[in-house]
Amino acid sequence: YLPLAVNTDRIGKLINDAKADVDSRLVNSGVEFMGNLYNNEVDFLQSLPGLPDYEKGYIEGIELAQLTMQGCELLEEMFDERLMERLGKYAHFSREEEFFIKDRDLILNIIKKNISSRERISIIREVGKRLPMTLYTQSSKSNIPGVSVYGYIDYEHDMPLMFANSAINLNITLRNIRTGIPLRALDIMGAGGFLLTNYCPELSEFMVDGEDFVAYSDVNDCCEKASYYLRHEDERRRIAQNGREKTAKYFNYDVQIGKMTDVLRKELAL
Repeated sequence: YLPLAVNTDRIGKLINDAKADVDSRLVNSGVEFMGNLYNNEVDFLQSLPGLPDYEKGYIEGIELAQLTMQGCELLEEMFDERLMERLGKYAHFSREEEFFIKDRDLILNIIKKNISSRERISIIREVGKRLPMTLYTQSSKSNIPGVSVYGYIDYEHDMPLMFANSAINLNITLRNIRTGIPLRALDIMGAGGFLLTNYCPELSEFMVDGEDFVAYSDVNDCCEKASYYLRHEDERRRIAQNGREKTAKYFNYDVQIGKMTDVLRKELAL
């Protein structure tokens, strides 16, 4: 796989052209998060007819434990063949012939999305209790006390302006994404925004935590670091600038497409 690229030249021109003429809903003096909450979907486990309380409680325990662990894949380790056999008695999927995903992977993806929903809502709610918090989402069930809510905004134009004009941009990676650098993290830094993110191992291969971005370990750490950097504007702006420069250097289209063509040349030479 290859992390996607960011057109920092286009985004920079967009931000410079807008200058002070930016929609007020895109300007945040506190923390913002843009993304789906996944809380308006049916709970898969609770909706399985006949599923015993033991299985429900077991998976609930795994979900709660997974929520406390960043950068650790507990769910797949605990999801053994015996558990799958028990769930297989109650979960049945219909699919097209060309759809090759196994039942186990389908169930894991559904559970991971549920974990992501719980994690995002928990963090946003806790930040909203302590700091100014803004949420941009297409989720219908998005009324969280203390949080200002707007609809999901335009990716090409409004999103970069919002990242550039928000004090702190929060990234909470979908748990289904096991490895790699989330595009949202690159989008934020490419716009010159300050990135506060969950732990992403691959991001540290190119950038330095505390110099180019800031990572949190859990919900309390997230709130404490957000509070700290809201109070230290110069440090926050310096980190945001470093992140933008690193993104422009390592994740521009010339660099990433160049890596792709290098792979193709090597394959064709074999």
